[in-house]
Amino acid sequence: MKRTISFAIILIISFLTACQPAVQTASPAVEQTAAVTDTAPALATETSLPTPRPSLTNTATEPPTPTETIMPTLPPTSTPPVISSESVGHLAYTGRLGGGALVAVALAPDAAQVVVLTSAALMAYDVSTGSLSWEVPTDHVYNKAVYSDDGTQIITSTRGGTVRHWDAGSGKVMGEALPIVNNTRAVALSSNGTLLAALDNFDQTFVWDTTTGEKLQTNNGLAFPFGAMQVAVSSDGKTFLNSGIDSKVNYQIRLWDVTRGRFLTGLQGLPGEVFDLDFSPDGQYVAALATRVSGGLRGMQYLYLWRVSDGALLDTVDLSLDTSTYAFLENGSTILAGTASGQVMFINFRFGDRYTYGFLQDQIAAHPAAVVSLSSSADGLKYASAAADGSVKVWDAATGEVLFSTQVENLSLQNIHDEWVYEDLKVINHQHESGFSASPTSAIIARTASDLRSIDIIDLLTGEIIRNLKIETAVYFNSPVFSPDGKTVAAVLDNTRIIVWEVDSGVEVLRLSTQHIKPITKLQYSPDGNWIASMSDGELFVWDLGTVSQKHALTAFNTFSYSPDGHSMVTDVQDMGINLLDAKTGRKVTYIETGYVNDLAISPDSKYAAVAGYRSQVRYEQDNLVYFIDLEQQKRIRTLEITGYPAEVMDVVYTPDGSAIVTIDLYGDVYIWGASTGALLQHYEGQVAMPAQTGFTSDGRTLLILGADNSIQMFQVTE
Repeated sequence: MKRTISFAIILIISFLTACQPAVQTASPAVEQTAAVTDTAPALATETSLPTPRPSLTNTATEPPTPTETIMPTLPPTSTPPVISSESVGHLAYTGRLGGGALVAVALAPDAAQVVVLTSAALMAYDVSTGSLSWEVPTDHVYNKAVYSDDGTQIITSTRGGTVRHWDAGSGKVMGEALPIVNNTRAVALSSNGTLLAALDNFDQTFVWDTTTGEKLQTNNGLAFPFGAMQVAVSSDGKTFLNSGIDSKVNYQIRLWDVTRGRFLTGLQGLPGEVFDLDFSPDGQYVAALATRVSGGLRGMQYLYLWRVSDGALLDTVDLSLDTSTYAFLENGSTILAGTASGQVMFINFRFGDRYTYGFLQDQIAAHPAAVVSLSSSADGLKYASAAADGSVKVWDAATGEVLFSTQVENLSLQNIHDEWVYEDLKVINHQHESGFSASPTSAIIARTASDLRSIDIIDLLTGEIIRNLKIETAVYFNSPVFSPDGKTVAAVLDNTRIIVWEVDSGVEVLRLSTQHIKPITKLQYSPDGNWIASMSDGELFVWDLGTVSQKHALTAFNTFSYSPDGHSMVTDVQDMGINLLDAKTGRKVTYIETGYVNDLAISPDSKYAAVAGYRSQVRYEQDNLVYFIDLEQQKRIRTLEITGYPAEVMDVVYTPDGSAIVTIDLYGDVYIWGASTGALLQHYEGQVAMPAQTGFTSDGRTLLILGADNSIQMFQVTE
């Protein structure tokens, strides 16, 4: 059964150029601290060096692709106010462009129902009839969904540790959510949803009862002085494990008793770091995946199986390099593994008194896209699989018969992993990120398409994809950005190249090789539109678009930005702090000390910079901060210490009038603060799949947030 969403457009947005008032932030002589508690066109010829602009003649444009869905809530006669510090108290979510990404599938214990979790919704299907039983939007971005043992509830958890119970029959929310866990590095929900284990940024592990909210156990993490990394908890409530680096700088996995908090044993035979740790449904075994290079020639993934009682490594099974997920069948002797090529593999284990033998028994072509989630019925006779393209199936494990099949429409392929490269004798799986840019002159945006293989130009007023930009071969695109005059859009082509199109015609006007060693993560035009800067893990190159030559070779690691007046450029440095540069010459003007930098933004009047990041002073203390920099006086003037902030500040942007800043943390929480006062003005918890990117429409009336699921959420002032 296919789920279709009717196209309903009632959003009317005025995109006239708004006046830009001066920034309200004062400029004190000394730094202040505010502590806040959170409540196929024709193609250009490419060479190894940049090439001149090709002719714009004899070029056909791509036809528009089908319209996407926007779900606004504003009445058609309303014109929302400009977003500012005075109006953000009434800022509300008004719609979404795109359906998000498929996250997980869960099969009911009796296999009568299957639940599909996306980054935006939870939906349940009747397996026997194939019909959609119910669908509800989710209040957070959840990353896992499981059934309770009796099948009456569905339990979901977020990246930050918030747990929610849903009625399996109706989809209604049951009870209160388990509160978010501060500074969480990793969380794990037991396979029946009864327990949640969370590892914080300071190496401590906590175990909660998800029904009562009672904290059952705490581990101080001192066994891993060089950092804890992963966590898992068994459904029987007896054991939990965490992994990390011990005092001898060795990777270790340790098993603990939940009730008494006593160390039980360490897992043996570790080859190095493993990932995706999980318990079998009965709590007797632990499995994990690892990737390594064999003989320096080829990569292979391995599935490891340990016995909980003594930590013995029972067996290691060679798998496909592109293994993307795995799950235990409830019979306890079979593990299912999915691949990025859409295969499902059956790994069987034969247990003996003196040895265990694991082998790949079967492999089927299950989906046309990467398998992202697998789930089993209580008897192990049926299982469900879901792929990144939205295809969901329920299978008979013995016969291979498909008992149920549906297609969730309008999803992004953002979570596909299919590029494997070798770096320092390790196999690295690259996930391709998307990106978006709002036109500075009109009501359109450029966004990486849902298949990540092209750039969509979208009319925000209608939700229509008015142009699709791509090239003759299937390659990845990311980080689209409009020129200041809105006439061209540039994007990263296949990780290390830059391509430029005319917006109105779709004509390709430039393609160049940047000579970046690693993938480009950000592009930005200079304010006059004559130059474009590209950043790639320490390298920041500036290109003259007129002469197609490199102007500057600079450094930046996580972020950089031109000032709107074009006089300055601000970049982060490798450890902590920022560099203020002369944008024309590339010369360093000064260094300003800050904490670790994740992102930065410059105010519309070019006078101030907001630098988002964190400061970690001692083992169990971390401050999440926004530093305000006076660019004229070249010094810090204020620090926003966000006490109680649950995670690192990852993204920051000024409102169009400069009176407020919008920040997003590692869990996808959205916060809006007064730029001059540091007061918390608005908060949306677990709103966005991370990593995220923010922006505003040209009239300043709509806040746009692109999540890792490639959907764009829109916020407007509704009163």
